[in-house]
Amino acid sequence: MAETSSEPIPNEPATYLIVRGKKASEKAAFKDLLTKTKTLLAIAEYPITRYETKSGLNYRYFDTFDAKLAELGIFTYLAPTHNEGVKIPELRGCEYVLNVDFPPSRVKSAETYQLPIPSGTDLFQLRPDDFRFWPAISRARQAGRNMPLQEMLRLEVEANTFVLQQEGEDRVLISLDNIAATGPFNVARRFYEMVVKPLTGGPDEVQVIASYFRQHYRASLRICQHPRWRNAIQLIKQGRIEAAEIVDKDREA
Repeated sequence: MAETSSEPIPNEPATYLIVRGKKASEKAAFKDLLTKTKTLLAIAEYPITRYETKSGLNYRYFDTFDAKLAELGIFTYLAPTHNEGVKIPELRGCEYVLNVDFPPSRVKSAETYQLPIPSGTDLFQLRPDDFRFWPAISRARQAGRNMPLQEMLRLEVEANTFVLQQEGEDRVLISLDNIAATGPFNVARRFYEMVVKPLTGGPDEVQVIASYFRQHYRASLRICQHPRWRNAIQLIKQGRIEAAEIVDKDREA
């Protein structure tokens, strides 16, 4: 299996939590947003050229029993490679990839290491110890005082994706995601997100598309300030996800 590494791409997606509308539950607000987006031919002069639903996308997050890695900003997780625009040759044809993310330090930028998992591998039989000789896992374990790594969170995602083009090129991806989270002791919760992410487009294009949804669905959208896994853990532990309301300046005139 080939290892790949890279620094984070500065062109970050815009992520929103889908919450209760004025008269609807989170589930109903999600369905309403999905149904209405399916009827659109274009958004802000960006034609919607493809729509696809993928279910059963599984994510597994690992940490020490006391969540030491998360405390240090180190994240170890298995994730699918379903996203549009995968450009790393080693990831093409692989269903899942093991990721280890390290935060920036005084002497280094943030680092991401990825190890492709061969197609056909049983995701749920994999353990972090299976990769203990991979330098990225070894480094993460050392940071966690060499404590064993165990599954702390599992997500199962149904992703509804829309590809937006301009001048024949895939520019932006919208993903409306139905997320089932399972934590310790099989505590289960569900939440919904909308992610607007760049393919070949730039940050201004992401914001143009995101502004359409901020304008039309302000009541049922909140700005996500944390990664999805952290939202899931917060929901499991506290019963709610902290997310910021869209302020007036975020709305289109």
